[in-house]
Amino acid sequence: MTSSTVEAPHPPRRVVVVGYSAVIARGLQWFRPDDSVIFIEEASQIRRKDAATILDGTACCTRLIEWDYLREGAADEFYQRDLLGELPAAVLSGGEYGTVFAARLAELYGLPGASLAAAQLLRDKARLRAVTAAAGVPNPISRRADTPADITALLDELGGPVIVKPSAQQGAAGVSQVRSAADAAAAFRFATEGDEGGAPADTGTAGHVLVEQYVAGPEFSVELLVDSGQPVFANVTAKTLFDGPRPIERGHVLPIDDQPELVAALTELTGAVVAATGFDTGFIHCEWIVGKDGPVLVECAGRIPGDGITVLLSVAWGVDLVELYVALMEGRLDRSKVPQQPTGRAAVAFSGGMPGTVTAVTGEAAAAALDGVLLVLPLVAVDDQVRELRSSADRVAMAFAAGATAAQATSRAEAAVGLVTVATS
Repeated sequence: MTSSTVEAPHPPRRVVVVGYSAVIARGLQWFRPDDSVIFIEEASQIRRKDAATILDGTACCTRLIEWDYLREGAADEFYQRDLLGELPAAVLSGGEYGTVFAARLAELYGLPGASLAAAQLLRDKARLRAVTAAAGVPNPISRRADTPADITALLDELGGPVIVKPSAQQGAAGVSQVRSAADAAAAFRFATEGDEGGAPADTGTAGHVLVEQYVAGPEFSVELLVDSGQPVFANVTAKTLFDGPRPIERGHVLPIDDQPELVAALTELTGAVVAATGFDTGFIHCEWIVGKDGPVLVECAGRIPGDGITVLLSVAWGVDLVELYVALMEGRLDRSKVPQQPTGRAAVAFSGGMPGTVTAVTGEAAAAALDGVLLVLPLVAVDDQVRELRSSADRVAMAFAAGATAAQATSRAEAAVGLVTVATS
């Protein structure tokens, strides 16, 4: 007589996400098994985003590790302390400020990632401009501004408006257009405040202020999934901005469906940015302005796009982009499952509000009932403070919609968000 024992199945290796992201957390919940995701987040951001409470109700999340990942050498210390206690399946960033830590941690564990050098380049807009311009990628004239006088100097030299912005922030924080020397001091101060939704940002990068040539023209972004330096998925998104001197995004629609030559040109240029930076594996979100002389680079991020673009990608291309992204970072991407043609178009629209204290938010149900509307989200609640539009964090509502064409999806999203009323006093 013989006996045998049956070993319990090993739990799946866990995915590590650096920086809490509601989009990624919700996306992972759709396809990851219970207890298979670990989040790493800064203490201040855990409190600000209420991440612990939200993740406590997310079955796929097994742990939330508090760690100061913005410090130099933070990933190496984390790795040496063996705070995970296991080999992860993948390491990815949930937002802009976690990209360098995620890239280094992936290197230390021998997993696919952007590469530390590429992540560092993409986090610094000034360095990115220098490297990509040297590689032949069109860039606007850009200089470091240590004082308002440096802004005035380029303004005088160009004889036209300039853009003033911090070199290492996100969401249009600190960015403004300057048309006269009288506005230089205020723009410089705005760029150095580090104001992201009423709270200072700690970016982990020794940023400074840039003053750049203003380029007039429509704006686009290119989203690439990159595997070992080679794009395996590409999308081009058109964007619109709110009126005013600050380039805050009012909406996105994807993929654009009426300019095939522009799509090809922007995709090729984004591939050139990937090559110039040495980006290896991950998500690329690259922004462009098409001026009178053609496309010029605005900036490029080595992470999943924000502003709801990831949701739009999944809707328009008929595939779960978060699942595709995780498969890529785990080194198990099945390229036959990467879509080559969209199934439709999708758009998101945002609204701003009157400054003051929110007294009521209405119209969400009516907006959600419109044809083609997928989701309506007020971004503020009663007793919240609404400010003038200073960054993306100051918008008050958003709506997602689908359509057969880009124009139809856009009109549906704009109609929906227009029905959401945020009353203030």
